[in-house]
Amino acid sequence: MNMNGGTEDTSLQVSSKENKTQYIRVTVKRIVHPATPEEREESVTADERGLIVSPPKFILPANTHYKVRLMRLNPSEQEETWRVYFESIPAPSETQGELPDKTQVNINFIWGALVRIMPTQTDAKLGLNHNGRQLFNAGNIHLNILRVAQCTSVCSWQPINKRIYPNEALPLPPELSTHLIRVEYSYDDTPPQLINLSAGTTPVSLNKIRS
Repeated sequence: MNMNGGTEDTSLQVSSKENKTQYIRVTVKRIVHPATPEEREESVTADERGLIVSPPKFILPANTHYKVRLMRLNPSEQEETWRVYFESIPAPSETQGELPDKTQVNINFIWGALVRIMPTQTDAKLGLNHNGRQLFNAGNIHLNILRVAQCTSVCSWQPINKRIYPNEALPLPPELSTHLIRVEYSYDDTPPQLINLSAGTTPVSLNKIRS
């Protein structure tokens, strides 16, 4: 889900498909370097948390729904990606005074919801690095790179179909590494558009192209 980058609250609905009451624990993690080989999740403390989910624990009766609130204390200037995990945990009475049953195998599912916090003001920029081997996102929202081409009399297109998040780079296939390329991209649910990029030049503002 996408969440407005301001301080407006939104909600996620959790639905029970069980015939018994469940006790749910909520965990929030920040996604670092999304959509890259270095992608990982980081736990955050209450002091540095940019996304707050309330309540952190709740009771979910059988076959019912429960809404949890998602909140921001400060507006976001850049798109952020988070994952909110919902985990069923034992009831308090089940964890007191009982010995573990070594013959029983428990399978516990954890559901994760991907949350994108969008900036209040969109600034989309795309550039090509100095040697023409990487596209980089110099804006504040993610871009969908659909395909890339070298163009002479005709364009030789290669599909890419990957996202680039702010401050991240996307390596190009070796055969496309050049100082002038054409890129088909989209963002903000816009139709695909084309742009020519030269290596090592100032990133191009896509907002102006779209308008």
